[in-house]
Amino acid sequence: MKRTRKKTKMRRTKNYAPTVSAELDLHGHTAVEAREAVEDFLREAAEEGWTRVRIIVGKGTRSQGPAVLPDTVKALLNREGYVYTYAKLQDGGEGALEVVL
Repeated sequence: MKRTRKKTKMRRTKNYAPTVSAELDLHGHTAVEAREAVEDFLREAAEEGWTRVRIIVGKGTRSQGPAVLPDTVKALLNREGYVYTYAKLQDGGEGALEVVL
């Protein structure tokens, strides 16, 4: 008796991650302004029931000195217990954070 294996196709979904519901661009903000804007943005996102948002922090390539906004925003997100990743390259790469709510 010959054994055969049934091949199963794995379905791949192009957009496996939830889509971004809203985006906040922090270019030009100071650290204090950015912190307040992010807190307001996340509060609004929770009220609206959004599941994933993008925060554009920039890479600091035009800054005089080290980039401040990425570290400020990441510290805030970590302190509040949010899960986040860098955006895909076409969506900003390391200059944008996608936050799961």
